[in-house]
Amino acid sequence: MSFIASGFGASLSLLESTEILRVEFLTDVEQLSRIGDRWEALNRARGSDDVPFFQSLAWCRHVARVRLAAGSSRLRLSVAAVWRGDALIGVWPLVLVRTVGSWIARNLDDPFGQFAGVVAERSGDVAQIVESVMRALRPVADGMLIEAVIGGSALQKAMAQHGARSSFRQQAVFVDLHGYASFKDFEQDMKGDTRRRLRNRMKRLRQAFDVRHHVVTDRGRFEGILGAVYEGRRQWLLSSGRASPAFSDSAFKPLIDELPVASGIELLGFVLALGDEEISQHWGFIYAGRYYWYMSTLKEGYEQFSPGLLHLGMIIEGCIERGLDGLELMPPASRYKLEWSDQVRDVETMIIPFTLRGQAVLRLDSDVIPAARRLARALPDAVRRPLARLFTR
Repeated sequence: MSFIASGFGASLSLLESTEILRVEFLTDVEQLSRIGDRWEALNRARGSDDVPFFQSLAWCRHVARVRLAAGSSRLRLSVAAVWRGDALIGVWPLVLVRTVGSWIARNLDDPFGQFAGVVAERSGDVAQIVESVMRALRPVADGMLIEAVIGGSALQKAMAQHGARSSFRQQAVFVDLHGYASFKDFEQDMKGDTRRRLRNRMKRLRQAFDVRHHVVTDRGRFEGILGAVYEGRRQWLLSSGRASPAFSDSAFKPLIDELPVASGIELLGFVLALGDEEISQHWGFIYAGRYYWYMSTLKEGYEQFSPGLLHLGMIIEGCIERGLDGLELMPPASRYKLEWSDQVRDVETMIIPFTLRGQAVLRLDSDVIPAARRLARALPDAVRRPLARLFTR
């Protein structure tokens, strides 16, 4: 089932042009596949934003399938396909979520994705796409809350132009690998004292252990890696008294478990072992020449050797050897990531209410909930950890 936004008075003539844009909301997985070739061609053109994996057809189709399988009445798939005549010019992967009596438009993959974006061949089309989708949503939604919008991107500028404001900002580290034929070349561009410090740490680790690094590309091996990393991360959340929106969502575990058989998604994993003991595991996605770091876990007891810091260097080396253009290390901009790269992007949460009810709900999300989280972090461990267990599956 799909519905055409013109039915709600949202097929419109834009102020900047006499062209008519038609917005169609796709509401099942089959419809996503129907426009799949055109969708993927737009995304690979990289004309809208610079980080396209989380807007790729394969990822969005996988997320949509898992979410719809849960059968929740509080969620409506609403992927916006935007047409100029017979030409698909944009896709905005969205979902409507029932929140405190309101319908709020969010990223399709929220809270599982890392970067928001609009699929478009040209950056110049994004403002028109955003305007037309916002108008189409107003009759059926109370507001929009779009997390992980890249600061300065076409999407961020367009949303701000049409009344959205930033309610939260953080940074994500990325590593540009263009021009590096080897890891040695990459190291030479680092500051001398940083390079020496990292080399000395690695030397100390190799003197103490038989260091082995495994790069995993065989899909048959990923079932074990995904399960181990998920469980390691879950235990870390519990022990540290932290809560994660993704781990609080019942769809997250099946989303991860089914990745090895998800069509069109390329996985890449890295395992650091000391002898036969695996102490650091990472995995992520490869798309359009980049590695998208997604989840990792560390074994306790080796903190003195900074295994996470050193493993990141090995991962960078592995990506260079595979001819990749870069790594997206995702928020937050942790100190150990910044040891390897000082390149960061701002990542913002953009909100805009359409109704008074939406205004109240978005104020709750942007003001009250963050304040509660800050209060929770200040609680003693004995209080915080039981609370975290309530929200971690």
